[in-house]
Amino acid sequence: MKPDREEEEELLNKLRHFCSFRDRCTSEVEQKLQSLNVVPAKRPGLLDRLRSEKFLDDRRYAGSFARGKFHHNRWGRVKIAYELAGRGLPGNIIREGLEEIDEEEYVTVVIDLIRKKSEEIKDVKKFPIRNKILTFVSRKGFEAELVSKVMNELKI
Repeated sequence: MKPDREEEEELLNKLRHFCSFRDRCTSEVEQKLQSLNVVPAKRPGLLDRLRSEKFLDDRRYAGSFARGKFHHNRWGRVKIAYELAGRGLPGNIIREGLEEIDEEEYVTVVIDLIRKKSEEIKDVKKFPIRNKILTFVSRKGFEAELVSKVMNELKI
């Protein structure tokens, strides 16, 4: 049987690999520890070690998650914040992560989504078009007030 110290280093190496594959948040690492059947008493020490070695950083995770979901999935701040909250991140870290999204780029994406959706819609009545666009862009996680403002500016 391996000594306890050797076992812990082996486990840490697995966790380092898990965290270096992509940014992870604390709840994801806790789930991994649970799946590896790590005794609950040992988990805080392992998490602290990963944090001190910079393998685990919830602030970095929130920023990278926000940037990735915005750029690749074209999600808005509302949806991103909801997903981050679902991963157990506190509000201040979520806000910091959302601040990494460039405001000009954010509005440009809203404009682009509105234009593309308005081209797809076949209705001739203005109200159903506005309603469908607002629903579509809001479901992507963009703020309804911003969407309405942009639609007014675009005269849709």
